[in-house]
Amino acid sequence: MKNQLIKVLLIEDDPDDVFLIQDMIESVCGQLYCFELAHVNRVSGGVEYIREHHVDVVLSDLGLPDSQGLATVTALLAKAQAIPIVVLTGLADEAVGMEAVKMGAQDYLIKGEVEREVLVRAMTYAIQRKKEQEELRRKNAELATLYHVSQKVNQSINLHETLAEVLEAITGIETLGLEQRGVLFLVQDEKLVLVHELGHNLSIVPLFLADHRSCRLDTCLCALAARTGEIVLSKNSETDDRHTLQYPEIPAHGHIILPLKAKKCLVGVLCLYLPVNVEVEKEKMDLLIALGNQIGIAIDNARLYEETLSLSLRDPLTGLANRRHMEIIMHDNLSRAKRSGKPFSVIMFDIDHFKKVNDTQGHDAGDLILIETTKVAANELRDIDLKVRFGGEEFLVLLPDADLPEACNVAERIRLAVQQKVAVTISLGVTSCRAGDDQEILIKRVDAALYQAKNQGRNRVVAD
Repeated sequence: MKNQLIKVLLIEDDPDDVFLIQDMIESVCGQLYCFELAHVNRVSGGVEYIREHHVDVVLSDLGLPDSQGLATVTALLAKAQAIPIVVLTGLADEAVGMEAVKMGAQDYLIKGEVEREVLVRAMTYAIQRKKEQEELRRKNAELATLYHVSQKVNQSINLHETLAEVLEAITGIETLGLEQRGVLFLVQDEKLVLVHELGHNLSIVPLFLADHRSCRLDTCLCALAARTGEIVLSKNSETDDRHTLQYPEIPAHGHIILPLKAKKCLVGVLCLYLPVNVEVEKEKMDLLIALGNQIGIAIDNARLYEETLSLSLRDPLTGLANRRHMEIIMHDNLSRAKRSGKPFSVIMFDIDHFKKVNDTQGHDAGDLILIETTKVAANELRDIDLKVRFGGEEFLVLLPDADLPEACNVAERIRLAVQQKVAVTISLGVTSCRAGDDQEILIKRVDAALYQAKNQGRNRVVAD
C-alpha cells in the first residue's frame, strides 16, 4: 500500500519544541502515512504559507511572538477555515486548549506529554474529522438550497415571479462553484423562449438578448440539451465547436445545461456558467439534477394552473373573457381611473335579430355568427381593451384611457366592420366613467344606451 503523504505546517517559535516535533514526525513515517513538515515561527508567517501552499493539517503553539492564546486560533480559523488545526499548549493552559476546540480547533496537545503515536493520531483524526465536518456542512448547505429553491418555486403559482429568484439562488450555491450568470428558457411552440437571464450586462453585450430571446432547437448548446433531453457539459466556450453563439465581450467559460422535465416531457432549459475546464463532480451533478427536477415540476404546475385559470375566466365558444373575468378587470380599471383621473369607457353591443338567426338557420349557424362577429370586432380594438361575452349574443368592451368621443369612434368602427364582413348588424351603447360610478352603475348606464340604440331602429351607436 502506498503511503499517504500528509503535509503538516508547524507554527512554533521554540527551537526545542520544533526539534522534538520534527523528530517525532520523521520517525513515524510508515506503511500508512508519511509526513512532510514545514515550519514557521509566527501566525502571520503561517497565514502567508497557507495562502501559497497546500496544507493538510496545522500544528500551532498558542503563545507566539505576534499572537497569544485564543487570538492565535481566531487568526488561523479566519484564514484557513477548511484546514484542521491542532493546538499545542502548556500543562497550565489545558483549559485554554479546551476552549480552542470549542472555537473550531480539532484537538489540543499538551507540550511535554506528547508521544509520537498520540501526535500522529491527533493529526490524522483531525484531518478525518475536518473532512466529515466539511461534508456535513456541504450536505446541509445543499439541503438548505433545495429547501430554499423549493420554497421559491412554491411561493407563487405565477412562475415568472419566482424564476428570477430561483436562478439567482442556484448560481449563488457556494458548493457548486458556478459563475453568477445563467439563462432560463421555457419551451414554447418548438422554440426556447428566454424568460430570465442573470449576469449578462446587456449594455456591454447588446446582441445577447436579441439572439437568445427566442431560439430554434438547432441553435447552440441549450438547444442541444432540449433536443436530446440530456445534460450538456462544455468545458470551454472558445474550443467547443458546439458552442455556436459567441460574444467577444464574454470571456471563455464552461457550461452545464440542464433540460427541465415534468412527467418525462421537456418544459424548459437551465443554462449555467462554469469557470473554464472545471470538472463537475458527481455530488454537484446530483444536486443540480435534483434542482432541475424541482424547477421542471414547478413550471408544469404553473402552466396547468394558468390553463385552468384561463378556462375559468374565458367563454368556451368565443374565447373572450367571461363575466367573472370582466368583474376583476372592471374593478381594476375603475380604481385606476378614480386614482389617476384618466378616462375609462365601456361599449356594450348585441347582434340584431339574433333569435331569428337561430330559429331559421339553427344554433350551429348562430354559433358561427357569434364567433365571426367577435373576431371582426376584436380587429378594431387594442391589445389593452378587454373583450367580454356578457351573455347570449351580448358583448362588452372595456376601454381603458379612452374618453367618450374616442369610445364612440371605436364603436362606430366595430359597427361598420361587422356590417361589411358578417351577415348581421349590431347595435351598440357607449358610456364613460363619471365621478361616483361603480361597476353596477356603469353597466346599467351602458345597457340603457344599448336599449336606446335598439329602440331607435338598431344598427347604430348611442352614447350616454
